[in-house]
Amino acid sequence: MCNDRRIMTDHTPTDPVPDDQTPERVEASGGAGEAGASGGAKRGVTRRTFLGAAAAAAASLGVLGTGFRVRAQTAGAARTGKVRNLILLITDGMSPGVLTLAEMAKQHRSGTSTHWVRLMRGEYGSSSSCLMETGSANGPVTDSGAAVTAFSVGRRANNGALCVLPDGSEPEPLFVRAKSAGLATGLVTTTHLANATPAGFLANATSRNMYPLIAEQMVERYADVMLGGGRQSFTEELAARIQGVKVVHDRSGLRLHRSGEGPLLGLFTNDHMNYELDRPKETEPSLAEMTSVALERLERSARGFALMIEGGRVDHAAHANDALGVIEDQLAFDDAVGVSVEFARRNPGTMVVVTTDHGNANPSQTFYAREGERAFPNVLLGRKSFEALSSEIGTLTESERTVEAVGRLVREATGIALPEDEVEMLRQAMRKQRVHPFPRMSNFWGVLGCLLAERTGISFSCMTHTSDPVPLTMFGAGD
Repeated sequence: MCNDRRIMTDHTPTDPVPDDQTPERVEASGGAGEAGASGGAKRGVTRRTFLGAAAAAAASLGVLGTGFRVRAQTAGAARTGKVRNLILLITDGMSPGVLTLAEMAKQHRSGTSTHWVRLMRGEYGSSSSCLMETGSANGPVTDSGAAVTAFSVGRRANNGALCVLPDGSEPEPLFVRAKSAGLATGLVTTTHLANATPAGFLANATSRNMYPLIAEQMVERYADVMLGGGRQSFTEELAARIQGVKVVHDRSGLRLHRSGEGPLLGLFTNDHMNYELDRPKETEPSLAEMTSVALERLERSARGFALMIEGGRVDHAAHANDALGVIEDQLAFDDAVGVSVEFARRNPGTMVVVTTDHGNANPSQTFYAREGERAFPNVLLGRKSFEALSSEIGTLTESERTVEAVGRLVREATGIALPEDEVEMLRQAMRKQRVHPFPRMSNFWGVLGCLLAERTGISFSCMTHTSDPVPLTMFGAGD
């Protein structure tokens, strides 16, 4: 592990879930909010180390400085070489336990391992893995704005800021520099395109919530391929400012333009894209499909490319304590990892980096031995995300939210029948009555997550980001 020393400043913790997105409102929202935390000085493996881990790529691409180093566990025969292309895959809000849960799910269903685990084992060739510390400039628990700032400019920001440093300076984001160096660039996400992680590679803003400003900057500084949600911010008039842009709104449109020329903007939903559990597969592309199209278009670049791929709704599902939502979106992200690794194997000048920006809620299997093996498949019985379930309950009037009605909707969504007394706990949580000893989890989603944990063995520690170190794996050229 590499260490560097930081100076932390005081920070006042924010509410773990903003008032307009609280689970107890039982409404469909764009995902629960992100929180900060108070903190003090500390040491750890850092996102600056990530930049050092990709130092060969950075030097080759000509957009990042060198001088950082990383010590990591390496699997497989050594591979080196000049980096032409950089693929950075970020699964937003993935606590380390999620990697295990996704592996368990894939093993249960197909008897095979996830691509990320296979990558760590060296099954695709040489790879290096390490743990990365994730604290922001003003606390040990980061939000995605500060996290992407560290990825994009190599410096720490306060929570909520987007490529704006504590001293007020606004360094050029990574993909702005990459474009100036002659590289093609791409952003692929399952969130709103102006959400923190994709936005941080193109935009500077004092608040990550300044969507109109961020969207304008992203159009002005556009990446060659931008695929995700966010139609409400990227209007037709705004998108038209990108000269020669092709705008697509569904899966068929994406397929039609997978091998075309010029900028491509995919806006598949008004806000965030759907959870994998709820995705309308005929009309909304998967993350792996978007990744494949982005790679096909970007690989024509004479000087190479830089591509960021985000599985953004893992974070939202973790905020909601939705275990199956976390697993399914992590597996969808892993499919994109597989596409990227295969591309790198066919194109030796490609470096692949797989990581997350921070942990969230620490979901993990908690039942010992055979009990855990027996309980785990219960989580896979679900058919809808907690968000979809909340939306359905939200269509009922107060008088219609009977124990029978709520219990039926929970059973249809999760595949698990709760006894009446536990359904009543959910109804009390909807009425904002205290039913959980931890007040920040005493809401519909937090209580439902706890009730299902008794049947699945998968429990959450909270509904917010966490300070855990997170995994990072590198593969391909420059590794």
